[in-house]
Amino acid sequence: MPPDRLLTRCLVDDAATHLPVVDENYKPVGVINARDALRALMAEEEYEGTLLRDYVMGIGYH
Repeated sequence: MPPDRLLTRCLVDDAATHLPVVDENYKPVGVINARDALRALMAEEEYEGTLLRDYVMGIGYH
């Protein structure tokens, strides 16, 4: 499962408010707040939507 889908599932479906952040060795390195994580995912989706709209309109990429 892609990391963004897993994050969304944990935050929305499981109603988690905080999630641990681990490194490549699964060693804890911090905690992320659900609001901050969802805000970042929404910003990424909005940016991708803008790129797609610009491409379709013939503006090109930023």
